[in-house]
Amino acid sequence: MRIHRVRSQIIRGIGYDEDRQYLWIEYHGRPGGRLYREVPPHVFDDIMQASPIDAYANHVLRDYPSDYRSSPPDTTASSSC
Repeated sequence: MRIHRVRSQIIRGIGYDEDRQYLWIEYHGRPGGRLYREVPPHVFDDIMQASPIDAYANHVLRDYPSDYRSSPPDTTASSSC
C-alpha cells in the first residue's frame, strides 16, 4: 500500500488498497495509524480531493469499521493506488 503524504495539521499520510477496500490513515505525532475497512474507492478519491482533508475524512469515515494498528497492513499481494 502506497502512503500518500498530505497537507494537514492532523493527518500525516493516507493509503488505500482498492482490492481489499482498506483505507489507512497516519496521524502527526502518533505512532501507527487507523485502518478503515469496507471503504469504497470513491470515498478515498473524495477524501484526497477534500479541503480541509482532515475534517472531511473524520466526517466521512466515522461509520466505517476501524481499529488502531501499529503499522499498515501488508498489501503486497494486492494492487494498490
